[in-house]
Amino acid sequence: FPSHDIAADGQYILTGGAAYKFKPIGSMSLPFALGRLLAAAPALNLKAIGPGGGDWWWWPLRLRFGKRVELVKAVPKDQYRQYLMGCALYVDSYPWLGGTAFPEALMSGCRVAGLHGVAWGYSHADVMRSDDVASFVRDALALVNGEPSALARLDAERERCIRYHDPAQVRARMDQALDHGECVS
Repeated sequence: FPSHDIAADGQYILTGGAAYKFKPIGSMSLPFALGRLLAAAPALNLKAIGPGGGDWWWWPLRLRFGKRVELVKAVPKDQYRQYLMGCALYVDSYPWLGGTAFPEALMSGCRVAGLHGVAWGYSHADVMRSDDVASFVRDALALVNGEPSALARLDAERERCIRYHDPAQVRARMDQALDHGECVS
């Protein structure tokens, strides 16, 4: 990872998922949370992959921040990987979480943040989720700005996630479940 302040480079926050995963439920709104983050980090932009122009919940964010917010309906996997590798921070979908994109981003070396949504607990990456918008903004800024304690926590969770998802470890858990009759046939 670069050891300098990423926000100073005008980099971007990346989020992605099916459009419905971002549709607010009550006060749970990723566009609102991202608006707070963009306001706190004026050098950062946002790329949201999945939402389209008809998704009204993104309109206030686009009106407020203009060209700093880019909605991209869909991209090929290779282009998504390029976006992922170039982002300053990956933020998981919210209030509906995806389950795989978040740990994949973490294990790929990205700095990741998110909010506890409707359900979570899919992987060790979920430790990087915040309980509320204020905590999310604080935690995201700490990661973007390279605060040593935030990066140490991220690195520890990345290692836990990588170990947990290691094919040999997955196989061992599957074998253990089969040995103990924990699988339904």
